[in-house]
Amino acid sequence: MNQIGYLITRSGRYYKDNIAIIDNEQIYSFKEVNENSNAIARGLLSLGLEKGDRVAVLLKNSANFVFCDFSLAKSGLVRVPINPKLKENEIEYILKDVEAKAIIFDSSFREIIKKIKDSLTHLEYIIQSNTDLNDEQPSLQRWISTRCKKDIIVETNDNDPYQILYTSGTTGKPKGAVISYRSRLETINNVFSDELEIKPHDRMLHVASLAHGSGSKVLPHFIKGAANVFIHKFSPEIFFEVVEKHKINNTFLVPTIIGMLLDYENRFNYNIHSLKNILYSASPMPKEMLKKAIEFFGPVLVQVYALTEAPNPVLVLPKREHLLLEDNDKLLESTGREVTNVQVKIVNDAGEETVEEEVGELVVRGNNVMSGYWKRERDTQETIKDGWLYTGDLGFIDNNGYFYIVGRKKDMIISGGYNVYSREVEDAIYEIAGVKEVAVAGIPDEIWGEAVSAFIVLENDNNLSVEQIKNHCKRCLANYKNPKNITIVAELPKNANGKVDKNKLKEIYQQQI
Repeated sequence: MNQIGYLITRSGRYYKDNIAIIDNEQIYSFKEVNENSNAIARGLLSLGLEKGDRVAVLLKNSANFVFCDFSLAKSGLVRVPINPKLKENEIEYILKDVEAKAIIFDSSFREIIKKIKDSLTHLEYIIQSNTDLNDEQPSLQRWISTRCKKDIIVETNDNDPYQILYTSGTTGKPKGAVISYRSRLETINNVFSDELEIKPHDRMLHVASLAHGSGSKVLPHFIKGAANVFIHKFSPEIFFEVVEKHKINNTFLVPTIIGMLLDYENRFNYNIHSLKNILYSASPMPKEMLKKAIEFFGPVLVQVYALTEAPNPVLVLPKREHLLLEDNDKLLESTGREVTNVQVKIVNDAGEETVEEEVGELVVRGNNVMSGYWKRERDTQETIKDGWLYTGDLGFIDNNGYFYIVGRKKDMIISGGYNVYSREVEDAIYEIAGVKEVAVAGIPDEIWGEAVSAFIVLENDNNLSVEQIKNHCKRCLANYKNPKNITIVAELPKNANGKVDKNKLKEIYQQQI
């Protein structure tokens, strides 16, 4: 039973004349979205594609992305979203690895696809978003204009692959996490039960790529009769204008974007009282920045923890717990509690559950967890053990069931025989006025094994010295946790998903010595 395809079709019927998508100035009703996805599904199947074939989607945020998303769900084809910020070689790698049989892309990627297509032996169908209607090449525009728009749903099983999501690849080659139809339904239910209360006519603003976390919120909003709103290029000015103009209720942001919004000097000039929920994820939010965000936006922030292999939400710190109260200060450092249909625990290196406040690895169990890595059996066995997904994230749980993340297991620094968690050092440095961003990594060192090294971006026009930073760390951190190296940089290197690339930080250090 293809319940996801059915829910899309049902919403097209329930809310048919309501606004479903606002894409710049183009507006689509629920009926139009449903019918356009039907037309594209029929077009894809007419090519000879069959249930289970992988179809890559390389589109910027747009209505076309949603039409494709829904058409793939209805036709039983496997969705492979590719972040449009990736470089040519990264796109080529994913297409080869997943053995994509078709790719759907917009015109801005035409030259890239032309260059790499001959190396893609499995790729049979190249589909553009828009072409001249006289062109015989398949395109979304052509199918929407000419294909039958009657409902179509290819039946699927719960274990059939719904999508393959690629990891960010910060510690190696990206791996494809296979997400089943059951998993996708479970994540939708978790959104409804613990993350968002979505009502008909609500409006969700998408700033980040739909190929990443923000895109996972499109379908829950569509199911509940709420509209999805897209902006094609981010700036603080555009964000605030769109929130005010369209009375946005929900949005999904990464901490870097929130920091840019808080730095925008004209932010007080807009009416943003419609905002009910600002979801934030992807990387930790410094506590002082979080306090500023709560002070400006109000109690509307919701922290979400998840990973590619266990799509969000897994842990949630709801907005009712984002309060600027003295006895709530520590809780703002938490990643939240488990959502209804997920189990999380902390284990030591022997796989034994730790006691409260003891640092170990977060492991996750639930129907939202991936089936495994695409064609990587060994990696799957190393990651999923006895039904538990080993996340690689280090943290602890307190006596009230709140989880705290202290860093990545692969990023843990062993300096002079002591374990140092990068998050703890980063949080200490964030306490210094004038620090905009910081990332801490371990640099190989002949004496210490690894030297704790901090890379810091300062606020504009700030002349904070390295010596001042070192003195602050000496006051609040044990000696072995103090950064041996401090490097002031113009910006931190980040991958396409907005996460700091710590391997590149190490390269930056090597270039400077």
